[in-house]
Amino acid sequence: MLDRRPGRVTAGRLTAGVLAGVLLALALYASTFVVPYRDLFRAEDPLVRTDVARLAPARVERVEPVDAEQDLRLALSKRPYGVISNQPIRAGQLRGE
Repeated sequence: MLDRRPGRVTAGRLTAGVLAGVLLALALYASTFVVPYRDLFRAEDPLVRTDVARLAPARVERVEPVDAEQDLRLALSKRPYGVISNQPIRAGQLRGE
């Protein structure tokens, strides 16, 4: 006669449990390609900006709000500046050649 006690682990239950665990692990791994978990728990730093291509975030000294062309000219005339972009800089551009 079959023993149908609820606490007993059978081969079918063990297989189903292992399969469920593997599927859960696979789903969690696959979700890392969709959800940026690193960004969920990080506090926003107002002085960290990314370039246009969003490849390398960099810490900046300050951020100037610019609403019009005159504001841009004023911000750029204050001091030496760096504009974050995805265009590579050649050596001649750094020396002003």
